[in-house]
Amino acid sequence: RLEVLESIEAEGMPSLAGADFDLSVAPTYLASLRAGESVVTEDVRQSRMLAPLADAFTASRAEACLDVPVRHGPGLTGVLCLDASMPRTWSRHEVT
Repeated sequence: RLEVLESIEAEGMPSLAGADFDLSVAPTYLASLRAGESVVTEDVRQSRMLAPLADAFTASRAEACLDVPVRHGPGLTGVLCLDASMPRTWSRHEVT
């Protein structure tokens, strides 16, 4: 499960603070994060990996995402999620 502890959003974007998501419905996404890989998506509506989380993205008004795993030791501790309100290409600098 992913619980949103803090949410900082641009004007017009809803706060997700306190939201709770079941990531087990998106096993490829969860496996990538557990492997320490960032998930970079230019258009969430076109992503098979994120399709099971479509309702969550619709609710948050996110159209593109850059999700970076946060690790402490061998396990996945959290995820830093950067969302955009429209499809976009993430620069190499942003991903790094």
